[in-house]
Amino acid sequence: MTTLLEYNSIKLTDKGLTLSVSRPSGQETWELDNVNKVAQAIRLYGVIGSGAIVGTALAGLALEANNQRRAPSTDFFSYALEEAFLILQATCPASASLAAALSYMRLESKRLKEENLTIDEQAQGLLAAAKTYCDHIVASEEKVAGNLLPLIGEDAVILLTAGCSSKSALGKSPILTAVEKARRQGANAEVVILESQYVPGSIRMALQELQIRNIPFSVIADTAVNYTIKTRRITAAMLPVLRITRRGDAVGYTGSSFCALAASHAGIPVYTVGTNNVCDPDSPEVDKLPLQEAEMMDAPQKGEIRVFRPVFDLIDAGTVTAYATECPAYRAKSAASTAEWVEAVKLKAARF
Repeated sequence: MTTLLEYNSIKLTDKGLTLSVSRPSGQETWELDNVNKVAQAIRLYGVIGSGAIVGTALAGLALEANNQRRAPSTDFFSYALEEAFLILQATCPASASLAAALSYMRLESKRLKEENLTIDEQAQGLLAAAKTYCDHIVASEEKVAGNLLPLIGEDAVILLTAGCSSKSALGKSPILTAVEKARRQGANAEVVILESQYVPGSIRMALQELQIRNIPFSVIADTAVNYTIKTRRITAAMLPVLRITRRGDAVGYTGSSFCALAASHAGIPVYTVGTNNVCDPDSPEVDKLPLQEAEMMDAPQKGEIRVFRPVFDLIDAGTVTAYATECPAYRAKSAASTAEWVEAVKLKAARF
């Protein structure tokens, strides 16, 4: 068996795609042998991390190309790829990271097709493009970690959501990498992590990583956020995000709004965290963002009553102290300056 692409929990071999998943029952390995299974994995697992979404999507596209390379015609191959794009695009509409990855892969697919390559050559080209993009994201996450480091004080106590783990990244978690570096430099930093009752088991992977990195931590329920902020020495909230709109509103993980609102009200700095490609100046107003709902099999049900449960959470721009990306942390001055900053960061991301 030959490994074609491997990042964190995602591995693509010549035999198919596997995804390592932490569930409440323990560690599982999912075999994903077609794009529909990849899409299902993104819907179920994507709540954990945007990096995993991007990585899985790219690997899924490469897998689809690999599976279809013996198709009877290049037209059929192109049709299969386009179907893969559409299926994956519909899985997580709130993620600007996924949209950026799909846009890049779509352009690469078009370029390869225009070069009149064979199906096998196009498949190999897509694999190479996927690896190039993933390498770029890993390097971007390192830059984000470097920009977070100055925001972590000597005796920092950082409030986090479960989306902070390395499963939110293709490489290493920018937030935990920054905390670990701060501790190595002598800071007495620790974290308080939120476990949401609406995403049972999502915290498992974050706790495993905290233990491996030897970072002191405590765990609170989402109902204890305000109490913890009032009674503990919380110095900052750092919230991973999937999208930042022109106005500065952001899409985060479940529990983000609890943390942002409570911390902001108490005068505690709130930092959003994400690579440059989370900035999307073309996003609609926050109340019109395309939030996906949880799978019905995963959503809480009460008799015949349908429970509305978006997978992602909204962070209001008014609660954000600064935005940490691959660029130095930006502190909002006005709605106009925030719009200009989002536009500028998006342009930098597009230069890849």
